[in-house]
Amino acid sequence: GAAGGGGMTRTGSPHSSQPILKVLSRQGSREDVSGNASPAVLSRPGSRENDLAGRPVAKVNASYLCGHENATTAVHLTIAVETELGDRIIATGSIPAMGNWDPRSGVELTTVPGQYPVWNANFMAPSGSSAVEYKYVIVRDDGEYVWETSIDNRMFTAEGAVLHLDDGHFNVESVKLLNKEFASVDRLRAIKSKKIEKIEAFEAAKPGASDSIFVVTERLPLTVSKNAATGKLSFEWLSFAADSTGQPDDGSEVVKVVRSASRHAGYVVENLRELRAQCRVIFIGGLGVDVPREQQDAVAEELWGTMQCVPVFLEPEVRADYEDFCHSVLKPVFHFVHPTTREMQRAFSSEDRWHQYVSVNREYVKPVLQHFNDGDLIMVFDYGLMMTPSLVGARARTANIGFFFNTPFPSSEIFRAIPKRKEAL
Repeated sequence: GAAGGGGMTRTGSPHSSQPILKVLSRQGSREDVSGNASPAVLSRPGSRENDLAGRPVAKVNASYLCGHENATTAVHLTIAVETELGDRIIATGSIPAMGNWDPRSGVELTTVPGQYPVWNANFMAPSGSSAVEYKYVIVRDDGEYVWETSIDNRMFTAEGAVLHLDDGHFNVESVKLLNKEFASVDRLRAIKSKKIEKIEAFEAAKPGASDSIFVVTERLPLTVSKNAATGKLSFEWLSFAADSTGQPDDGSEVVKVVRSASRHAGYVVENLRELRAQCRVIFIGGLGVDVPREQQDAVAEELWGTMQCVPVFLEPEVRADYEDFCHSVLKPVFHFVHPTTREMQRAFSSEDRWHQYVSVNREYVKPVLQHFNDGDLIMVFDYGLMMTPSLVGARARTANIGFFFNTPFPSSEIFRAIPKRKEAL
């Protein structure tokens, strides 16, 4: 430090009767140990000298790393509400952050002319295992409260750094209500019980006829053929042993399925054949082709009835941008390409591209929640669906969720340079 009108002085210097550098000394440093200086302001707890001096070492408060009750989750709410001039939209629920069911202290949503009737709000909720129940309220200009009375309480679980909740429309159930008491099925209790042998636990974990396994992949493990004359689409299971892209005898066009994008799904199909005879195995994913809106219902009905597949339909431009973000931005980063180029930083910094990625993940979550029953197993695959497990877990608290990351994970030096690293984790 520098004295007010002169040069630098050291502790005990004849130019000063007060030890100027004492407040800048490191706790446990030579000056601090040998002199009578008080504990330094800029101390370094746990230093070697500090231990030798017998001073207590400060404990690091890492509760936010361990899921402590003080950990919070950033919750983003989205809902469509038709309103009148002067109306306000409030989300209120069972936690203090949402007003404890008092709309006057709830979370107020906002909208803009280009976005109406979609309303949004952001707030921080305590992370934990307890389910949060909530509803939306329209507050009229005259003070009247209009509650959602046609549906039961909405519900979510605050987990992770960020949680996006797309609640559809006001007073309309957007997802099937799940077990709020977190009462697991018998076979799950058997797995968690420490009183049974491992073999018994394994036998108890075997799926039965009433159980379901959801396999969620970016693309369904199918090959798609399009008749050149009629435009009709036909489907068959992807053959992992062959990757033919030749022209069929009937003149129809085969839509090439990218092998790298379907490799993990091909393994799943072949290894789940035995399980398909024991329980329901539901495949959820995109088709890799654009299906006209007038054909989507017929295609979805055919795939569900014949193959127990649920297609995820995206707008052509949304699908193109999503795949470009996955393969041109996420894939290089996870293959140890440092995200320092201008294009990569712009892609991550652009809220539109990241929000679109999260939005596409929500489209994959919707069919899971529509068919889910308490205790079902959900398998999610790869970096294209990184947000899907947390989005499912927020709604389906009794789900057994597995995430298979079929990609190398980069070192911390690379991963910490990603602007959205917390959300991704």
